[in-house]
Amino acid sequence: PGPTGRISAGSWFPMDLLETNEEYTVTAEIPGVTKENLDLSLEDSVLTIHVNKPAPEPVQGESVHTRERVFGEFSRSIRLPRDVDLDAVEAHHEEGVLTVRLPKREESRPRSITVN
Repeated sequence: PGPTGRISAGSWFPMDLLETNEEYTVTAEIPGVTKENLDLSLEDSVLTIHVNKPAPEPVQGESVHTRERVFGEFSRSIRLPRDVDLDAVEAHHEEGVLTVRLPKREESRPRSITVN
């Protein structure tokens, strides 16, 4: 795209969903976005990450020749299994990476059974 072209925002930031016996972890790369410009919601087992990345203010006398960085509002949603403990969800944002920890409900975690 040229200076005024747009890159598709549908997949603007990549996300991973990982699982252990205790929790799910969603990691999203969102460089240049502050935590104030993030909105997370979890409804009906769907985690939605909404990002607002404002464009920089134009500088007087500056001409744009190439603009590949993406600005604006973007949302990504990911369906989670239903065994998430909604009261224990935590989110952390550091150096352009958002990490959302979604612990599993205790009753859905694997257990060892002792044979007597």
